[in-house]
Amino acid sequence: MKINLYYCLLRGLKPKTAVNYRQLWTKSGDNNNTSTTTSAVSALHVLGNGSAGNPCSVCLSSDDRLYLFNCGQGLQRFLPQYRGLKLKTAVNYRQLWTKSGDNNTTTTTSASAVSALLVLGNGSAGNPCSVCLASDDRLYLFNCGQGLQRFLPQYRIKAVKCQNLFLTSNSWHNISGISGLLLTQIDSGIKRFTIHTNDSQKLLDLIRYFDVKLDNCQLSAVDYYQSDPTTDTIFTDSYVEIRPIVVNIGDRNTDRTVVYFCKVNRKAGQLLLDKCFHLKIPRNLLPKLKSGETLELDNGLTVRPSDVMTAEVPEQSFVILECQSLEVLNSILLNDKFLLNLNETYDSIECVVHMTTDFLMKSHEYQSLISLFRSETKHLILNEMNPSFGLISLHRTQSQLNSLDEKIFPLIKENIDYNKSVINLYNNNINENLISCQTGLQYVFRPLGQRGVSFDGLELVSMKFIREDALLDHLKNERQGLAESISDLKAKQQLLESQSNSNVSEDKQYPEIVFLGTSSAQPLLNRNVSAILVNITDESSILLDCGEDTSGQLYRFYGSNYINNYFYQKLKAIFVSHIHTDHHMGLIQLIKDSYKYTNKPLTIFIPPMVNDWLNQYNREFEDISHQYVCYATTELCDKDITSVLSDLRLNRLEAIPVVHCLDSFGVLLETIDGNKRIVYSGDAEPTDQLIDRGQGCDLLIHEATQDDSLALLARKQCHSTVSEAIDVGRRMSAKFTILTHFSARFGKMPLIPDNVFDDNNGRLGIAYDFMRVSLNQLNRLPILLPTLRIEQLFNNNTNSIDISFGVIFATTYDFGCHIFRTSHT
Repeated sequence: MKINLYYCLLRGLKPKTAVNYRQLWTKSGDNNNTSTTTSAVSALHVLGNGSAGNPCSVCLSSDDRLYLFNCGQGLQRFLPQYRGLKLKTAVNYRQLWTKSGDNNTTTTTSASAVSALLVLGNGSAGNPCSVCLASDDRLYLFNCGQGLQRFLPQYRIKAVKCQNLFLTSNSWHNISGISGLLLTQIDSGIKRFTIHTNDSQKLLDLIRYFDVKLDNCQLSAVDYYQSDPTTDTIFTDSYVEIRPIVVNIGDRNTDRTVVYFCKVNRKAGQLLLDKCFHLKIPRNLLPKLKSGETLELDNGLTVRPSDVMTAEVPEQSFVILECQSLEVLNSILLNDKFLLNLNETYDSIECVVHMTTDFLMKSHEYQSLISLFRSETKHLILNEMNPSFGLISLHRTQSQLNSLDEKIFPLIKENIDYNKSVINLYNNNINENLISCQTGLQYVFRPLGQRGVSFDGLELVSMKFIREDALLDHLKNERQGLAESISDLKAKQQLLESQSNSNVSEDKQYPEIVFLGTSSAQPLLNRNVSAILVNITDESSILLDCGEDTSGQLYRFYGSNYINNYFYQKLKAIFVSHIHTDHHMGLIQLIKDSYKYTNKPLTIFIPPMVNDWLNQYNREFEDISHQYVCYATTELCDKDITSVLSDLRLNRLEAIPVVHCLDSFGVLLETIDGNKRIVYSGDAEPTDQLIDRGQGCDLLIHEATQDDSLALLARKQCHSTVSEAIDVGRRMSAKFTILTHFSARFGKMPLIPDNVFDDNNGRLGIAYDFMRVSLNQLNRLPILLPTLRIEQLFNNNTNSIDISFGVIFATTYDFGCHIFRTSHT
């Protein structure tokens, strides 16, 4: 069926059967009429009607295309039911609309019409220094510190859009999250990824050291240092041009920094087809209009390009600059290429991102650098003085759990409220364009009408909002059955407290366990990778595993004041159970932080392969060998660690071989005070030796990666199912068992068989991130399980922020509409 669009537009009618407004021009007689062809078959199908167990979803189907609206869980099972609906015909029907002329008519534009620079990590305590340039279908990432990939879902940024990473330096703070990001990319189907940096081959070797899966990725690198010094290594595509300026201050890998001059390319004006229809401009004359010519039509009408085209968007520039010392600053100021590029792009630079220290920022020399740019240029400051901010979903989940038991689930110490006036001006500097950045702040380049610094997405980041909203469903209604369950839970808690010894302070009882990471393989929104802090006394602690961003989790749980002044004085050792990166990628940052605050080496118990990896880092990047004392877990039984045990207030620290991968160990801790025995399995399938050595322990912390239906997969990966982990506790005669290390398939609550509650007689608990429990509080965990199992409690909303249109819009979404893909190491 064909529709004459001239007729429709002149009559003010809407062509109801038109599916796509991209026009097909055809000549018809002498009138040069324009028409479109559409499908002969078109229908709107209700795929999910929103009833219990069904998503809310519809699709518009034609002969060869399918336009899908929403995609809740289970939707793909509905498609075969309606013959002809094929998933491969689904196309993206997300359009960007711009207003034009006095009639407010609309036309679609390319994705380059939207462009914004987003602050992913603002350099504050526990956060990386990282920004990304985001368009509708591409993402250009600058630096990838640990924990960064957990921020991407919060701003609804898809990691699959990122295929280029630009590093300002090879410092650990900038590269520690690359391995985790790449594993996520691979699981999402991305096979190509390019890293732009200095000495890239050394970096690739470090990243690939443990993960053979990365060999399946076409991982390439652009090496600025090894490139021909007479040529520029410039990255260009249809959207951007990124020009690196290498600044050398030494011979080591970390002694070089890169300044990036980035340009968002010019966007030519677009034809407004509806105006062309109205003016009856022949198709063959349209190229002349696009080339800038003025037309004289046969009817005597003069048509200028500006009459039927959107305005051209000029090129826009920004600079990414890392400067961590006065020596680097002086080298930048004396670099000829830096000064040349600054001169060439002076008028178009709208924004400069400064990754520097607060001390250096206030110096006279740094102010001289800032004075080189135009007075109108915005300067985004990323450093340790920025307001602390993390993942909204963590605060929401912790608020939910805190409402169930405030002793076991204390609120996160990290403050997410903010004062815009404090953020806007950097230390009350007279230059109002120096901006102290909150995570999530962005500089919008396009659309031009929204150009500038945007705080819009930060308005809903409020602790008050999260606390009030935490226990409501997506319709802001009270969750069915939850109030009754919580009331029953509170009654049980009061009974426990009345039966407990009033002379014993539960809050000061040791040993105390703090779970900092309870996810398997990859971090999720609400669960980080493995890390368990055991506070043996109020003066000694040990970490059992330390996955990526463990240091960030510590800042979120304790707050920066406690971490900076007390925590590292207590931390005496770290035990790494095996070589998989989700259990030790946070090790280097913890070593560096510990030495920074204590000026003493930290004791670490690690597998030999992890020690070899540390030695490679020491040789090629930064020598931190004086900051730690290493014991191999494979030789621990032959080493004299008496002094370490004394510092830890332990009688025994025993590494127990378990069945998982090369050099995998569980660990048994026995305290001096009270002879309490704690066993941690690490990653392991049920292992007889662990069961024998842990007989009668006070607490078993055991991995439960898979649910019982995936027992074969658990055997293949040498992991345990939920029932197997519980059975290990029974065979060990453990007084209490806590399950951890859950697959992403679980979401928030693992699937626990019904018979478990009766068989374990109140001796089972489920670990959550930021759960704190002492041994005399373990009886509070089993009574939580019935409430935690209420489906409505965890089928909740999670705050996210949509940056798709260059301005952040706060939204909510249901976990049921999102699929978290992960595979296990």
